[in-house]
This record gives sequence, structure tokens and C-alpha cells, in this order.
Amino acid sequence: MVDGSVGFCHPVGLAALLWELKARGMPTVAYNGCALEVLGRKREPAVRQALHLIDLLVKGRFVAPRAAGAVE
Repeated sequence: MVDGSVGFCHPVGLAALLWELKARGMPTVAYNGCALEVLGRKREPAVRQALHLIDLLVKGRFVAPRAAGAVE
């Protein structure tokens, strides 16, 4: 799992990491606190490349009260 909120601030490095994981046959999961629409507006080509390499993107802001009772 990649913390995409930090990773998308460094999209070239994130895309390189995701590419290496995919090359090794590993599934890729990333969390990002932004909406997908916000990421889609970024102009860096590496952002789109990283999004293409992610198998599962968990997006949106974490809201602690909503997590109450979640499976640990």
C-alpha cells in the first residue's frame, strides 16, 4: 500500500515505484486524500502514469468518526 497523498507530491518517484512493483507482479494499492477529479487536473504526465499503474485507489478524506466500529 502506498500513501499516495505524499506520493502524488512526487509523481515521478511514485510512478517509478509503482512500475517496479507491477514489474514484479505485485498488486498496487494507494490511498489519497484528494478526489480523483483533483488528481486528474494535475498537469504532470507522471501523475497520469501513476494513476494508470494503481490497481486500487482509495480516495477521499479520512474521517475518523466514520471509521468507528470498522474491522481492525
